[in-house]
Amino acid sequence: MKRCQHLMLIFTSLFFVVSWPAASQAAEKASVPSGKDVKKPLVQPLAASALAAPPSLCSVLIDEINGIVKLVHKDMQKTVHLYMKPGGKDYITFPGMWELYYISPQYRNHVQGCCSQQKSFSVQDQKAAGCTNSDTVKQCMDKLVRHCIGGVKKNAQLKTDLKHSQEKAAILSVQTKELSERLNKLIATMP
Repeated sequence: MKRCQHLMLIFTSLFFVVSWPAASQAAEKASVPSGKDVKKPLVQPLAASALAAPPSLCSVLIDEINGIVKLVHKDMQKTVHLYMKPGGKDYITFPGMWELYYISPQYRNHVQGCCSQQKSFSVQDQKAAGCTNSDTVKQCMDKLVRHCIGGVKKNAQLKTDLKHSQEKAAILSVQTKELSERLNKLIATMP
């Protein structure tokens, strides 16, 4: 009886050792999607919906555009108008702001279109954006979105105008800080 138990234990152990690699390979194959399920660049059209989240460039650009437009066209203008004489028509202008937000095609809308979950990029789009067979879908999508956003006509002029606005804002910042300091000094000196 003891011999039968030992033989049964040896047979079970031997069966387990022999069947382990086959079971492990079957489990591994079940966990890896087939080639048809895996999206690859340069093989089929890609859409932003293939990613869990849009490329970070999209959210950064859209957030920055919205923040700048709010600051320039709402907050700063409200401050300027608050201290204007009644009937005055002075306002602060910054080059590129109208193009950035209002003039057709609106840059912000173009960015949102390139970043849309419904946007699909063909294999030719992928090649034009510089995607390679070794890219992941995320890497290729980042290239596609950059290429799409950069494809706006007059983009170079818009960048130049925005650079001028940045310089103007920097000068205004220095000047308003100096004005504030001088006003503080004057107020403190006044009897």
